[in-house]
Amino acid sequence: MISFAFTEEQKDFRLTLERFAHDTLLPGYRDRASSTDFPWDVQRRLASMGVLGIGLPEEYGGSGAEDPILLGLATEALAEGDVNVASAPVQVGLVGSQLARGSETVRQEYLAPLIRGECTVAIALTEPGSGSDAAALRTIAEPAPNGWRITGEKTAISWAMNAAAALVYARAPGSTRSAGVSCFVVPLDAQGVSRARTLGMG
Repeated sequence: MISFAFTEEQKDFRLTLERFAHDTLLPGYRDRASSTDFPWDVQRRLASMGVLGIGLPEEYGGSGAEDPILLGLATEALAEGDVNVASAPVQVGLVGSQLARGSETVRQEYLAPLIRGECTVAIALTEPGSGSDAAALRTIAEPAPNGWRITGEKTAISWAMNAAAALVYARAPGSTRSAGVSCFVVPLDAQGVSRARTLGMG
């Protein structure tokens, strides 16, 4: 018979995060929610507890094999103290799983620091005219000397204002729907990149 009971390790992990949520996150929730400053101190604490590396490669500081159950437990436990902070392991997991498929340079520059809580990387998919429909995005990527030229606009991008880079989804000129869409790691201090805060959107 298949058992759906949590393991002792999973129970201990959840209990540790629940205590952290109630003792550390909950008292400062309102201040963080009303601030535009990114809570780097909390991010580093999450990293030290192994929350940011769930399911990501061990050689870059992660836990190794994918573990959606542990990821779910972490998110649920953290949400008891701060629903915004609770999104961190999911965001890092989504970003990290894509960075892990990049070059070794990309993995060293962004994946390892991401897992250590030293940087963040945004997911730049949503656009003003198409929302989060990846098949309808309008941002264009064209080959250029020494790289690519990306032209377009993204909106409502979580972590955009504090991120070191973004995973930017763009399509080849003339392509339609999902065909021709690629993901590019774009440093947000690169020439031609601008970003602005959307008030009330975190």
